[in-house]
Formats: sequence, structure tokens, C-alpha cells
Amino acid sequence: MRINFIDGAIPFAMGNVPCVVVGTSPMEGGIRQCCVGVTRLAEDGECTVEVVHDPHPEADGFVEGEPLVWAGLLVARQPHRL
Repeated sequence: MRINFIDGAIPFAMGNVPCVVVGTSPMEGGIRQCCVGVTRLAEDGECTVEVVHDPHPEADGFVEGEPLVWAGLLVARQPHRL
């Protein structure tokens, strides 16, 4: 399920969900890149994403200070069948 970020945060609370997250690459040109992440809930209820794997060999993640763009949450359509 694709969720667009609002000011760098997911617009509703959903913690500990694996996802593919899209943001600005530190590579020249500021292109978009994908990393593997997990949603996290802060004490104030804000939902963010922690990057847990960057497939690029340098593993620099995203440009610091740039907001994340969107996340593809990995959720089951029928969780009762898992």
C-alpha cells in the first residue's frame, strides 16, 4: 500500500510495519532511490520510517534534512490467512 509522506511523516499511526521507502539519493543529481525501512511510532504519536537497509554499496541512505517522499507498506490483504 503506497502512503505519501506529509512533512516527512506518515499521516497516521502505524508502527513496526516493513516497507520500501523512497527519498532523495545522496548521489549526484538528487535522484530518487529506494531503501528498506520499518515504520516507527514516536512518543508524541508521529509515525516515521527507520531505514534498515540501503542496497547501494556505500549505504548512505537518504540526503539528511530532505523529507521522505512515500513508502510502500508491506501489509497482508488477508492477514487471517497468514
